[in-house]
Amino acid sequence: QQAFPSTGVVASSAEAQMIVTLRHCEGVCVQWAEALQYLEDLIQKQLIAAIGKEVSPSDFAEYMRFHNRKLFAEPYAPKPFCFPVRRSNAHSPEGFLSIEEESVSSDTGASIATPIVTLAAQATSEDHVMSFPLGASTSVTFGGDRYLHAWLSNKFSGQTGARLSLVSRARQFSSFLVLVGRITSATTFDPKYGAIVQNKDELSIPLDLTTIPTPKEFKDAIESLSPEQQGFAKAFRSMQLESTLFGVLVIQIKPQMERVLNLPKDSLTKEIKLTQDLMQLFIKYQIPSDLLSYSGESAGELVGGAMANERLEVVRGHVRAMQAMIEQSKAEEIDLRRQEETYRRPLSSSSSSRGGLGDSYDEDCGMPLEEMRAVPCGAAPEWPPMCGADRGLARSRTRSKARNRSRSRGRSNQARRRAASRRAASPVQMRSPVKEMKKVCEKRMAATPKPQEVHVQRQPQQEKESLVLNDNEAPQEQTEQREPQAPEGAGGGAAQPGARDFTQVPKELDARLEELDAEEMGGVGALRPTIINPGDTWTKRSQKALLAQPTTAPLGAEEQLQEKNAAFDLLDALTKSGALPAVQASLHVVVAATHCFDKS
Repeated sequence: QQAFPSTGVVASSAEAQMIVTLRHCEGVCVQWAEALQYLEDLIQKQLIAAIGKEVSPSDFAEYMRFHNRKLFAEPYAPKPFCFPVRRSNAHSPEGFLSIEEESVSSDTGASIATPIVTLAAQATSEDHVMSFPLGASTSVTFGGDRYLHAWLSNKFSGQTGARLSLVSRARQFSSFLVLVGRITSATTFDPKYGAIVQNKDELSIPLDLTTIPTPKEFKDAIESLSPEQQGFAKAFRSMQLESTLFGVLVIQIKPQMERVLNLPKDSLTKEIKLTQDLMQLFIKYQIPSDLLSYSGESAGELVGGAMANERLEVVRGHVRAMQAMIEQSKAEEIDLRRQEETYRRPLSSSSSSRGGLGDSYDEDCGMPLEEMRAVPCGAAPEWPPMCGADRGLARSRTRSKARNRSRSRGRSNQARRRAASRRAASPVQMRSPVKEMKKVCEKRMAATPKPQEVHVQRQPQQEKESLVLNDNEAPQEQTEQREPQAPEGAGGGAAQPGARDFTQVPKELDARLEELDAEEMGGVGALRPTIINPGDTWTKRSQKALLAQPTTAPLGAEEQLQEKNAAFDLLDALTKSGALPAVQASLHVVVAATHCFDKS
């Protein structure tokens, strides 16, 4: 009270006592925090000493796999996400599809890529079809196997999450289509990316993981908002939950190609060259499948060995005829380009370098090149009559040109005859350069056909090719094949009877997680729904030829668009722009969640 009077000063004894008390409380809190930190460090050291190492995310994932083997029965145990692309167990795989996680070993520090482990449910039914758009007015329906995968990732505080990659590998002389996108409704799949994997290609697509708040965190965050803002937040979260449905669709090419060409099953299994030629015609030249398909009986009749061979020969003949027509069109285009160059420079002949005129004088026509080019073919320029000096100069230049040619060709007999013919030229011919120019123009115009003449010459060849394409057969009525069509309302997203609506899975999962996060259940809100997005830069490892070394190249946005366009062009040809459904297709839907561990 003596140092801090109670009246008449700014800092009285009451303020001084409060400051001392607060500083003491601060010291107590610091000591309490240090004591807790010491206890946590002590427990951590004891745990590390008991285990023998510091646990990393990869070690914890290995522990979870070990725990799941003890917890689940064999039919329900998690399995690696690695599936062969094949028709049936009687056929060899065309390739493999897997989602691999790159983990760093805590012992050696090496980076190892292993397939992730998921809980999978499989359903096979041809009656429940789905569709995806090829364009604004074209959609393709598909059936086949459907897989629903549930994957749980682990993330420690202060460390990066898992690094995933969607890897597609094809064997030699094998091919299939891979489409990556989202499940937008009960019956629709929206492909954002696509690629053709063939001939030992290895396509690696990095996958980025993005977590969204837990149900408990979301409710706590919108509690103080207005009803309108809460409604918008809930609608936006519903969109985020549907974005967690990551879909991969695999379509086999050979079964679909057999169907669109009216060939029996397994007829293209050993026809490697024919399959490669057909893919080139469909992708590179975009030839309609009707020009290559078998136009006889329907594919369901007479599927014996002889009939299968006959159909293959017919299709092979169509392919050969189409390739011949393409080669002929290329040759005609080259000829047309040459003719265009001839029209553009009709009299651009090389001139002699002797006589002091260089490249500006043409001795064949006896006039300067600039004047000769300015005169159109068939027109007579107005030249002054040649005097005696001009005639002598022309004769001397002609003789010198003949001598030069005879010397350069070793005085061959042909050169001697040409020189003798030029020496024996009459003076009348030398006095008439207009006639000489007319002859040159007429020769060049006769050697160069007009566009109308080229068009007339093409017509018989086109008729011949059309006869080859039609196999000299009369048109026959094809039996329309009844294809399974999507039921009404499928485009609007209505669930089919007995089919599972994948879009309801994230909502059900979110409701279950909310129950686990309830305070009375002791939950801490550690499970977060996760959105899987393809990365920006892909990697493709390919081998251009059998004896070539494999090369690895990055695929940016432009290359990804080219891959997608090629895949969609092939799908458009194999399905007749959506008229035929895709057979031998398998859809994989992945729902992911991340278990986040705080450092506490």
